[in-house]
Amino acid sequence: MQRMINYFTSYRRLCASAQQYLLQHGKIRVYRKNSYYTMLDACKEEWNFILEGAVAMVGYHKEREVIERVYLPYYYFTGSKHAFSKSFWLESAIGDA
Repeated sequence: MQRMINYFTSYRRLCASAQQYLLQHGKIRVYRKNSYYTMLDACKEEWNFILEGAVAMVGYHKEREVIERVYLPYYYFTGSKHAFSKSFWLESAIGDA
């Protein structure tokens, strides 16, 4: 967790209570290459910060996996679907038809 604290401190000094909160509630998880964090229709109410490696957001086009985004160290992502994403509007339009 110290790497995350160091990263945040490069932008703004974290007070002792903020550092303690990260140490107490933060979790470092390791995932194997090619494993899935969550599936398209699933929702995880988590905020994720990448310490090392890369994370790809995979979509489907004509039943084939397509990499839509790649996140690198010190980027973040969530496990929820965002209302401002292009696929949300496409699915909403299809669902309303």
